[in-house]
Amino acid sequence: MIISLYLYRGHCPPLTKFTLHILYLTSTFYEKHVLLKLFSTFIVSHLIHLSSLSLSQY
Repeated sequence: MIISLYLYRGHCPPLTKFTLHILYLTSTFYEKHVLLKLFSTFIVSHLIHLSSLSLSQY
């Protein structure tokens, strides 16, 4: 999971990372929970997309 986060960070522009960080810091506990769920869903779909791309190349 940490590796996927690291890979995602490479594709994410610094400004977006900064904005997400500010949003995360200013959000409430419930909002953090929702944000983390959305973020993990996005990472999973992104990884599935990447793996399907790499599979289609072979």
